[in-house]
Order: sequence, then C-alpha cells, then structure tokens
Amino acid sequence: MKRGLLFSLVGIGAFLFFLIAKTPASLIPTLAPEHEQLSLQATSGTIWNGRIGQIQAGPMRLGPAEWNLRASRLLLGRLDADINLEIERGNVDARIVMRPGGRIEIPEATGLSIPLAPFAPVFNQAADSIHGEAGFQARDLVLLGDTLQQGEVDLRVFDLVLNLMGRHELGNFTGHANGQSAEFEVNFSDVGDDGPFRVQGNIDYRAEERRYELEARIGAREHAPANLAGALQYLGEQDEGGLYPVRFGGRVF
Repeated sequence: MKRGLLFSLVGIGAFLFFLIAKTPASLIPTLAPEHEQLSLQATSGTIWNGRIGQIQAGPMRLGPAEWNLRASRLLLGRLDADINLEIERGNVDARIVMRPGGRIEIPEATGLSIPLAPFAPVFNQAADSIHGEAGFQARDLVLLGDTLQQGEVDLRVFDLVLNLMGRHELGNFTGHANGQSAEFEVNFSDVGDDGPFRVQGNIDYRAEERRYELEARIGAREHAPANLAGALQYLGEQDEGGLYPVRFGGRVF
C-alpha cells in the first residue's frame, strides 16, 4: 500500500513537471489577477522558463523580465522563481515565492544602476524632471494582492538631478526603509559634500492608502547656488544647526 502511494505521488509529480515545462508563458496574462494598472505584454517561453517583453505598471514601463522556476518547491505547493527584470540600462534580480491566498514573498532582491526617470510619473512628475541612478538591497518583503505588507530595504541614490524651475544637481543620498502591517518608515540623508544641500529626514508611508508624509531638514552648503540657498528662507526658521524644516505629503499611484 505504501509503495503504491509512493508510485502515485511520483507519477503525479512527474505529470506536474511535464505540464509546467510545456505550458506556454503566453497564458500568464490570463492567469494573473486582474488589475487595471497592470499589463503584461509580449510573453514567450514556458511557465517554467519564460520571458515578458514589457510590463506596464500604472504610469511605468518596465522590462523585459525573465524567470526560472525552482523545481524542488513545486511539490510543496508553491511557485518559487528566480527573476531578472531590466529597467532601461539597470536590472533587478530577485527571488519570488507565490503562496496560496495571494501572498507573495520576496526573500531577497538586489537592484543595480536603475535609472530614476521612469519612476517620476509615480509622483505625478514628467519623466524628464528627474535624473540619476539608484541601487538597493531588499529583504523579507511580503505582499498581499498589490499591497506591500512588510520588509526592509537599503537604498542608495547617485547623481540626483531635478529639472524643476531649472536644473539642479543635488548629489548622492542614502536611505533605509523598514515596516510591518503595511506601515513603513524611511530614513534618508545626503552622502558626501558634493551636493548643494545637507539633508536628513524621514518618510512615513501607509501602503494600503498609498499615502506618504515627508518631514525633513535641509540646509545649504557654502558652494550652493545663491538662488537655491536664498530660497530656503521661505521654508521657515532655521534650527541651531542651520537647517530649515520641510514638510509635505501626497499619494503615489
């Protein structure tokens, strides 16, 4: 009896492997949960090893993306894949685990040389309003549906440039995000002395509402352009360290 059960399980496993290996990746858009802001285009390969030519996520265009399923995890009832996503000249490597009930886990992810311009529309800004590159390392991310529930991220931004009422080279920045229960705190600051400003602050982000509140302090360095340094006085009173308060909030797409 036990031997017969073992043979049955092996047979079922072999059938599942064969089915996934032969199922075309073009079925993924029909299998993915419907979301008006998500579009998967130009799929090729198989569900086991495939490629998506372009991902439209709200106002952002990403891709291509390639993935490989981890065969050993299928017998445990989960989809576990290694994914590479290109964002223009940058890329993201991640491991993604999909569990029953719509829970998505990303145990680890790394991003390198990611251009910032494609993300400007997320904050309702034109793509040419921001330039620079970013890199990150993420750990233990969890999503339910399309809402980020928890995780930790270390972020670096290099050569940030804003084109808002003129071109402003702002330098390099670092940040750390950590959160639970869909509420996150992001701490950030400038790095080095190249940028025109000293900056330090934090962002509170409520993922379910997609709203953020930023509170920071900013001060001009000696080599800051006079027009930028002079504009800071309209932010309020300086503190003892010569920094001005900055507070604002908004909603991401």
